[in-house]
Amino acid sequence: MRPTTIVLQCACALIGLLFVLVGLGAKGNAFVGGLVFGSMMFLFASILGADYSTNADAKSRRIFKALALLFACPVLAIGIFYLYETLSAAQWVDASTVAIRLLVYALAVVGIVFDHHPVVRRAVQRLGFSASKR
Repeated sequence: MRPTTIVLQCACALIGLLFVLVGLGAKGNAFVGGLVFGSMMFLFASILGADYSTNADAKSRRIFKALALLFACPVLAIGIFYLYETLSAAQWVDASTVAIRLLVYALAVVGIVFDHHPVVRRAVQRLGFSASKR
């Protein structure tokens, strides 16, 4: 990996750690927000390592893909909880937008983790992005 990619990964990880620590010290919505933003920053750092254009080593890309899947789980869990809350409050418009966001987020994470699959590769190429050759 290039040194600039490693520096960017470290910066994302440090910002994520800061968000998590602030979230752990807070109460209420700040607690949830800190954990969500922290896990998203760790997810961004993992995505940098999982991308074939920034990381040529296939073995380390697999590790970063597993980390991306791991750090996507808290955001999905909190999103599903929020979807449940909006459905129980009969806020159908909010629930539908949350469901669409969760679906897009989940599909993006699945696309990152399974980027070698032919169906995912074709979908990425149709969207105009470059896909890995392997």
